[in-house]
Amino acid sequence: MRRVIESNGKIIVILLVIIFISSFSLGALFFNMVFNKVSRNNNMNIDNAYEVINTTNIEDHNYKEEEQVEEILTTKTLYGIQCGVFKNEEYAKELYNELKEFGIPFIVEDFEYYRVIFGIFTEELSDVLIKVLEENGFDVSKFEITTEIKSVDEEIKYEIELGALKLIWKMINRNMDIASTESYKNWVKNQKYNELLESGLSAKNALSLPNEISINESEEILKKFYKEYKKNK
Repeated sequence: MRRVIESNGKIIVILLVIIFISSFSLGALFFNMVFNKVSRNNNMNIDNAYEVINTTNIEDHNYKEEEQVEEILTTKTLYGIQCGVFKNEEYAKELYNELKEFGIPFIVEDFEYYRVIFGIFTEELSDVLIKVLEENGFDVSKFEITTEIKSVDEEIKYEIELGALKLIWKMINRNMDIASTESYKNWVKNQKYNELLESGLSAKNALSLPNEISINESEEILKKFYKEYKKNK
């Protein structure tokens, strides 16, 4: 009888151990499933949040860059010849009068200084004239006038104003005191300028020129071009 009780006791203990182990395993399995589900949901939320934020930032960045960047269609470069800079206007006028024998100089006020500019030319013409001036004892320096063209209208405006300079170059090359503007104005009429934009204003100014221009009138054209395209340089 005692052996039967002991045997039954052992069986009960074994059953209790089996039940405990099974319960623990099922609990662990259930915990695992719940944890993994929560984990996956959290990961999805994090991934989705990153994708949305990241995309928005990129789009905003690109949009701002497009607003700030201006396309440059082309770059134009001419060359000026400077012969002196003075604080005393009288000294500037003396040099100006000496230079008139060789071309069409002009004086530009630059704050408290007076700059004596011999002209604005292509690089080739500027090199030729610099050599002539140096041979006649003048101290000279060459500087660039670089213009970034950012629209078709700006390019038409520039070309119209450059056309007036070409008339002056012709006068210097041929040692002329007076030049006809007829062919220049006919050329301007054929340009596709817009009367409501800057190209239209340049065309209007060109077409209002007299039928002939003298050296003195050429000086004003040069000075205006210098102030327009040398600004902010």
